[in-house]
Amino acid sequence: MHDRARRALAGLVGALDQLRTGLGQHLDRDVVRDQVLLDDLADEVEVSETTLKRLLDGWFGQRNQQVRTTIEHAAAIVFYREQSSIPVVQTLVCDDAGQFKLLTDKLSLCWIHAGRHYEKLSPIVDRHAKALDAFLDRYWAYYASLQDYRAGPTKELAEKLRLEFGELFSTQTKYAALDDRIAKTAAKKDELLTVLSVPEVPLHNNDSELGARVSARRRDVSLHSRSERGVRAMDIFTTLVQTSKKLGISAFAYLRDRLSGSLDMPSLARSIQIAAQSAAARG
Repeated sequence: MHDRARRALAGLVGALDQLRTGLGQHLDRDVVRDQVLLDDLADEVEVSETTLKRLLDGWFGQRNQQVRTTIEHAAAIVFYREQSSIPVVQTLVCDDAGQFKLLTDKLSLCWIHAGRHYEKLSPIVDRHAKALDAFLDRYWAYYASLQDYRAGPTKELAEKLRLEFGELFSTQTKYAALDDRIAKTAAKKDELLTVLSVPEVPLHNNDSELGARVSARRRDVSLHSRSERGVRAMDIFTTLVQTSKKLGISAFAYLRDRLSGSLDMPSLARSIQIAAQSAAARG
């Protein structure tokens, strides 16, 4: 089992221990009885979603939703990391949101997201404004150096960039808000410099952000669907339309082809394979 998966599993088992301490009382008879099943989880026994839900319902009912959610998240991460039906992503490029932690062996933070924190600063004093502008110039120059590294990675250049990271993010400007933000960025060094050990990893996830923007804008306009079927329908058709757009295929023509039963057009799955093969052939 991967180290991260082991930690997630340990979190699952530990969550129950925290519950015991927090409640300060004996566990229900059903929980003690089901401890055998919990012990089995440590031996990598696969438990279905339905079984886990029934187990948690018996333990908690509608109580302790936070602990229950922690257990569900840990179980989902462990299952994803150990299953073999779909490829497990090894490196994830994302912002620093908590829900992305523990999913992959390596996490690469988006440099553009990190840069936005600096752009949100609103200095009033002229000296502070100039310090911010000067630091941002250095920030984006370093970002450009990382992009150059991706095009021609070497051990010597990687070491040079690590040293430059330390120099850049140890800067003191006497602008408290900026210095605090610089320190927070420095603390994320490993995640921001994943590219030095995995050069093929992009430095930002803007493409993914743009892909999700359609759903976000629709949510802004119409809030949420009124049923699970509505959510599923929205997700399916948004995916069909946006995938078709990325492939240069008319979504209208594709849906008409499928709904009419003509099936003259290749499936989107096949089109994705063709596009990937074409991209690989171009190098």
